[in-house]
Order: sequence, then structure tokens, then C-alpha cells
Amino acid sequence: MFQQAEVENQLALRKLKSEIDTQIPLYIKMCIMELGLDEIEESEKIDILRLLSAPKFQSRQQFLIVIPEYLIKHLLKIRQIALLNSPDINYSNPINLKSLIYGSLLPYEDLILQKHPILQNIVKNTNFKIMELLETKKKTINVIKKREIQLLNHQIEVSIKKSAKKFEQKKNCPKCLCKYRGFKYNEELIQTSHILKCKRCKEYYHSCCIQKQFQDKKTYFLCHFCLLQFISPMEKVISILHEPEIINLEDENKEKTLQFECPTLEQQYQIQMRCLKIGEVDKLVWPESGEIYFNNQKVIQFDQKMCKKSGESYIVNQSIKFGMTNKVTILYQQSIFKQLMQLNISQKQQPLNQNQYIIVIYSVKVFNYREFLLELQNDESLSINESQNKIISYINQKGLQTLKISIIDIQSSKIIKLPGKGSICNHIQCFDLEIFVQQNQIENKWICPICQQKCFKLIIDQFQKSIIEKIIQKQLKITEIEFNREGQITEELFDNLNEKITNIEDEMQIEL
Repeated sequence: MFQQAEVENQLALRKLKSEIDTQIPLYIKMCIMELGLDEIEESEKIDILRLLSAPKFQSRQQFLIVIPEYLIKHLLKIRQIALLNSPDINYSNPINLKSLIYGSLLPYEDLILQKHPILQNIVKNTNFKIMELLETKKKTINVIKKREIQLLNHQIEVSIKKSAKKFEQKKNCPKCLCKYRGFKYNEELIQTSHILKCKRCKEYYHSCCIQKQFQDKKTYFLCHFCLLQFISPMEKVISILHEPEIINLEDENKEKTLQFECPTLEQQYQIQMRCLKIGEVDKLVWPESGEIYFNNQKVIQFDQKMCKKSGESYIVNQSIKFGMTNKVTILYQQSIFKQLMQLNISQKQQPLNQNQYIIVIYSVKVFNYREFLLELQNDESLSINESQNKIISYINQKGLQTLKISIIDIQSSKIIKLPGKGSICNHIQCFDLEIFVQQNQIENKWICPICQQKCFKLIIDQFQKSIIEKIIQKQLKITEIEFNREGQITEELFDNLNEKITNIEDEMQIEL
């Protein structure tokens, strides 16, 4: 019901917009004649045409032909700029009467219009005629108003329900570690702990459970489960063969048995076992002492050297029975050194979960360098429109007139070939993904060189890519790009590109 009302409203608003847009040029021409723009002094006519970048006229008839075209063009341009500065008014695709009415009116607080009051009067009279047109559509507008009230009430009701659900989720943290079997926690600490939200999965966690006390606005919190799944952009998790399991080194029973099915189709992928220590969400960590058996065959031996290695998964394909049930036995214990150290520490001083780990089993598709770059270009891209919208939003938030970004890669100090960034990065500046992937396929850190955040997924900025390709193609000596408030490259760069194109065409004609 409400969805149908919304569709009907949008169709009615678009129809009204189309009628207004059709009438505006006619109204401007009518107001030009009514106010006698052709009867003003010749010097004023010449100045108006100059300010509007219109050609000179030879006669009164020619002036009346030229002036409406260039005045209309100027008025529509300043209206577009005014709308960009009013993000709550979406006239291009109006979703309510406010956007339609305010968006249709032409602004008259403009330097050119202020210099020539007759032009301001033309705009005011044009706006008056637009309002008269809307008055004739009163019946349609009243129907739209009625639907808008119904939709608004429905949105308020939905919003209240969502807020209540979100509050309940935030309060209970249904995906937190404390909801997992075998996890030890302190109920009193949970009642007073901070609530943190994972940047990727949007789930809530108790700070005491994950051993992170606060969430800095400049940094992003990634939960243990997201980090386990996204340790490397070049390793894509296809399926979860066994859900995350908690192991506690202080348990009396130092053995845990898991079972999972591994379909035959998974043979084409790597079967990986990953482990993370609770409280350390920046790398994979294994216990200091223990063993893991797959189907009664020992595949992993824990020791201190292995514990110190970060970011490593274990590939266990050779021990897997595909198309059958697999049995995993985990034997674990604390190292003797840690046991002796903890004898001198009272139980109250020890965090409850300092010796707890999460183990999970995935089937994983691993890409090589070339495959991964191809995968990036096919799937994970920031489209031209999305990139422009981010630029517009960033410029407006910062209160800037323009934004300059470098096309020199921060890693190699060379021109960026494949501009991109991490999917959770907020900056507009890109780095060269080819260089970044080359470095991190060995180091396996995947930290953004600009904002220092974890890049669990990479995206190509198609807008910047297209601009850089043109700059390289035209052999321009440019090291930065400047964008205006409309998300477009500034006129200076645009002219440089066009000038280079013209010069090349001229050279080709001379050669011919």
C-alpha cells in the first residue's frame, strides 16, 4: 500500500516538474517582453550580453532572439549551483513537494542580476508565473500532500520500530563473543562496558569481551570474525566449513573435538584453518603449545616460534575427506613459562579472556597477482557517479570551493596507474593498487598507506582512473587534479586536455 503510494507520488511529481521545465523558457521570454528589456539603453544591453557571454547584436529583433537563450542558460546554471548547496532539495528527481516547489524557482541573488535590476525583476516575475502554474494544479498537489502525510506517518512508525530494535540489539549484542559456547566472561563488567560497532558487519560487541576499551572516530573497529574472514584481499572465503569455535587454554579439559562436512565441490579451493587470539584483532595468532589432528592425522604442531608468526593460515587439504564428515581434534595447553608467570598474578588482576582463542575453518579461493587485479577490475569498483558524489559530499562537508588531489603514488613516487583505496577508507586521495598488491602479497599487512586503516577489500576509483588515463595519453605534465563543487575537474584542467587534443588534431592535418 505505502510502496504504491510512494510510486504514484513520484510519478505525479515528475509530471509536474516536466510541465514546469517546459514553461520556464516561455515565461522568461514573456517577462522580457512585458518588462521591455529591448527598450533599455544600448550601453546596458551591450553590458548584459557581455556578462552573459552572448554574441553582439545588429538589430532589436536580433537582440530579442539572442538574449532569451543566454539568459535562460545563465539562470538554469545558477539554479543548479544553488541546488548543489541545498542537499535536502532534490529537484532532478523530486521525492516531495518541497523539492519540487523550491527547486523549480529561479534564484535572483546573483552578481549579474544585481547589477541590472531589470533582470532581477524578470526572474521574480518568472517565479510568480511558476507559482500561478502550480496554483492551477491545486487538486493534484492536494492529493500529493495527502499521500506525503500518510508516507511520513508510516516512515515515523518504521523508524521508531527500527530504533527500538537497534537499541535492543545494541543492548544485548547478540553476536558478541559472550554468546558463544565456552567463552568466559564477567557479567558485572558486561553491564558497565562500552558498546562497539564493527565497521564491516555492523554488529555490536562489549568492549570487555573483545578487550578494546573505546572506539576512536579516526580508527575503525573490525570484529574478530570479520578479521578472520578478511585477512587478505587476495584470499576470498567461499564458504564456512565450521563456525568459529572458542578454545580456552585455562580449561580443565585440554581437548576439543569438532566435526564438519566438506562437499566434493570444495576440492577446487584451499581448505584453511585460521586462529585468532581474543584481544589481538590485527593479526592471526596461534597458541604457544598444542596439536591439531584432522581425521586422526596430526597436521599442526604449536610452539613458541609458530606463535610469533603473524597472519598465517594453515592449509589442510591433504588431510580432508571430501564428500564426507571430517573430525578435528584440538589438544592445547599453556606454555610452562606462562603458567609460572601467572602464579605470581592474582585472579582479579587477570583478564578473564586473556588466554582464549577463536578457531575457524574456511574454503578459500586464492588469487595470484594478475588474477586478483582482473578480479578487482571486474567486481570491486567505485563507479564514476559514486566517485563524483563522494567528492561533492567531501567538498561540502569541509566547506571548500575546490579539492586538489595528487596523482603521484605515495608508495612509489610515480604517477598512479591503477587508482584505488580500501573500501572503508573515507579519503578521496588514491594510491596505486598495482604497487600496493605487489608489496602486500609478500608482507601480507594490507594497511592503507594514507589513513593506516586495514584494507580488507580494495576498490578501483573509475573516475580518477579515466582522468589519469587521459592525462597520460595526452602527455600532460600534471601532478594533481582539481575538482569543483559539482564533482567535475576544474576548467583549467579541462581546457588543458582539450587544448592538447586540438594540437594533436592540427598536427595530424599538417602531416596529411
